[in-house]
Amino acid sequence: MNTQLFISILLGITVIILIVIVVNKYKEIRKLNKKIEDDENYRIKKLKEQLSKKTDNLNLIISERDELVRKYHEMSDDYKDVRNRLQHLKALLEIKDKLYELIENKTEDNLKFFSSLVADHLLLQYSISADCLEYKSHPAYVEAKRIRELKETTKGIVERHKIMEYKYEYLINLFPELENYVDDFETLKSLTDYKNVADFQENVDRTINYLTKDEYNNLSIEDRNKLALNRYIDGQKTKWQIGRDYELYIGYEYYREGWQVEYYGIEKQLEDMGRDLIAIKGDEVHVIQCKYWSSSKLIHEKHIAQLYGTTIQYLLSNKHLKKKIFPVFITNI
Repeated sequence: MNTQLFISILLGITVIILIVIVVNKYKEIRKLNKKIEDDENYRIKKLKEQLSKKTDNLNLIISERDELVRKYHEMSDDYKDVRNRLQHLKALLEIKDKLYELIENKTEDNLKFFSSLVADHLLLQYSISADCLEYKSHPAYVEAKRIRELKETTKGIVERHKIMEYKYEYLINLFPELENYVDDFETLKSLTDYKNVADFQENVDRTINYLTKDEYNNLSIEDRNKLALNRYIDGQKTKWQIGRDYELYIGYEYYREGWQVEYYGIEKQLEDMGRDLIAIKGDEVHVIQCKYWSSSKLIHEKHIAQLYGTTIQYLLSNKHLKKKIFPVFITNI
């Protein structure tokens, strides 16, 4: 009896232990499953986040691509527009070059051509008015015709006026001294005192270039000469004027020392062959080149070589003088 009871108790304990073990194992399995499920959910969440991020990046790339495509099409349109503008500009430049070529070749036909262009531009309103009258709801053909005829008449007057204006400006450019004589008819009549243009250029009083008409007419000769000289001295000078004045100064210094001076450069200008002054005294001849330069200017060999060459040429051309000929280089530096 005791043995059976012991066995029963032992079996009961064994069953209880087994139940406890099974329950614990079940709990462990559930816990493990929960962990596996949590890990899986975490990985799925991370994958979703990564997928969402990649999707956003992809959408951003697609958006940027679409923007680039849009800009490409805009740039393509802009390029076509710029190309068309350049072609138009090129055509205008060709027209401009042709017009400049016509301007350069000053002929009567070219003057008429430009005068006609200017007249058409000035009388454009006539054409616009005539077109409006012809194409309005109740056309006025007679009035439009009258305006067109009026335009043609006026155009002829404008063309002749422009031709005379161009000729006048061209004449003033050729002979700027005349500009002081065309303000009024009385002054213009004073030109009859000269025989020809050469006589006018030789004898015209150049002080008028530095004086007003009232000053020229009211001041004494001495006062107006002094005023004109002061204004010339104080005024802005061209490089040619500075060089010319320097040659005059050097020539005057030679003259004061008893030399006979020929202002070769001023008289011959571009044909002076590098000789500004030729000074003669006794048996000596100085072939002089004057250079008024800035303090930073360098004197190069070519300047001396030019003076030497022109001196030799002068010597060969004037052997009959039987004088000693010396090259002289004078500069302010």
